[in-house]
Amino acid sequence: MDRNIEFTIITPVYNCERYIVETIESVFKFTNLINFEYIVVNDGSTDGTLGLLNRYKDKIKVISQTNMGEAKAVNSALEIAQGEYCLIISADDPLYSENLFTLAKQILDNDREVVAVYPNWLVINDVGKVVSEVDVADYSESLLIGQFKCLPGPGTIFRTEIALSVGGRNSKYRFVSDYEFWLKLSQHGRFVRIPKYLAQWRSHQDSTSIKNKGYLMAKERISLMENFTDEYRLNREITKSALAHAYYHAAILSYFSLEVPGQLWMLKALRINRGWLKGSQPKVVLYLLLFPWSYYVTQFLRKTPLKKSLPN
Repeated sequence: MDRNIEFTIITPVYNCERYIVETIESVFKFTNLINFEYIVVNDGSTDGTLGLLNRYKDKIKVISQTNMGEAKAVNSALEIAQGEYCLIISADDPLYSENLFTLAKQILDNDREVVAVYPNWLVINDVGKVVSEVDVADYSESLLIGQFKCLPGPGTIFRTEIALSVGGRNSKYRFVSDYEFWLKLSQHGRFVRIPKYLAQWRSHQDSTSIKNKGYLMAKERISLMENFTDEYRLNREITKSALAHAYYHAAILSYFSLEVPGQLWMLKALRINRGWLKGSQPKVVLYLLLFPWSYYVTQFLRKTPLKKSLPN
């Protein structure tokens, strides 16, 4: 690593010509106080993304590869990262504040046991208007692992060295490689929350976390937690809770697809945990226990979704 480079900023991008320039410009706007490098990985875009990236080739490192998915795109950049700390910015999520870097660096510099820091963040719409605020909980293993809560979100900064030591993101996961990455990092140190709004996430219909809710995403939620709890020695109670909550969060996606066995997975979650799941909502549990009839009734009545999907 280059001691003169404090941060590596990584943006994986696939067919995001609508937002990529805004994101790149936001990086230049909010990095005046740090030494950084910016790596953008063009993951086989077929629209005008590459042409837009070439406009900035004297300011950023552009890696072009065939389409292999976000996880491999992130890993391609991690392999050449020179910064001590790293931030991954989605192509449609522009930076929000320069304070993200100064506050994160202060925490990470002062405590080697901290492997990642994450802020509160804002939800913006397709035109950049703030539509809601997300106050993330303080870190604990019982939340991150036991309750299947992906605490780190937009604006999370982590130690590059530790990221490389755990192998980066697992490319076999299409929808949950970020959460699996945080789970692995949690076994190497603590996370710290910065209680300020320092990042933003864009909600729009082309977002992977919105348009791909269904059986494959649900199955990945279960698979990742089964594999993680098999690989790492965890407290028995946290392991039980983690598996139960994974089945619960997978079952929730039956709201969007009849392929997801909502009732079966809800019952399995209750059997694993042998009691009420922390953080579960009674109306959601009732919906799942009455599935698939609840699905048909809900579709008929055209109800609002039980809960808007956020990155996790």
